[in-house]
Amino acid sequence: MPGTPCIGSHEPLNCALLMESISETMEHFRDGRTVRIMLPATENGSATIDVMVRYRSGNLLEVALPTSRSWHHQFHRHAECLLLYGVQGRPFKLQTRIEKILGPCDLLVKALAPPKPLREREFFRVDMEMEVGYRPVAPDQEEPPPFQILRTMVNLSGCGIRLPLPEEWSRFDQLELQLQLPASGEVLTCRAEVVRTCYGEDGVLQVALQFYELASADRDKIVAGCLARQREILRNKVRTREWH
Repeated sequence: MPGTPCIGSHEPLNCALLMESISETMEHFRDGRTVRIMLPATENGSATIDVMVRYRSGNLLEVALPTSRSWHHQFHRHAECLLLYGVQGRPFKLQTRIEKILGPCDLLVKALAPPKPLREREFFRVDMEMEVGYRPVAPDQEEPPPFQILRTMVNLSGCGIRLPLPEEWSRFDQLELQLQLPASGEVLTCRAEVVRTCYGEDGVLQVALQFYELASADRDKIVAGCLARQREILRNKVRTREWH
């Protein structure tokens, strides 16, 4: 109807086009799929967890959270939350609002706007084992040292990598990397800068690096590999359940 506001408090859009776009988005969830949800912050903190999502009707989605813990402190009707998912190797975010609390681990959420591509810093991060070659970036006119090769668990995304390195590194140190993608075996070369160091749960020093010279096509391959790994993890992790 003329004058009827569009869904939510987002910038004005043509309502017919908005609903058409959301309707297309709902098709990705018609048969149910595993995604990541960012629940809003409460006195207990925010939460980003893996869930099962299935299309219900209109612009409504049913969200099933893991039953391993109680989530009721994170549930506030009308609070907004993000769904993070991938389509054909591209990561997206979908802004939603909690419409109804169906149970201790079940929500009904409403899509508020068409999905948006994730910004670089929002790329999915996953843990995986892979072979990594590294060496410091050599100054101009200087012969670079050979790559040091290690096979280790890393935390990888389209914008950076975190991994244990035996040497000591400082912030802003620059490294050249060779990353062997587990699925294809393809080796990608890039440069990265140390942004921080931290200790992992096992007490081993971890070095976090941000890519600064990485071809767009290679970044797409990393993102696709992360999404594939995430789907594999979710298949093994998310509970199987009967939808009601």
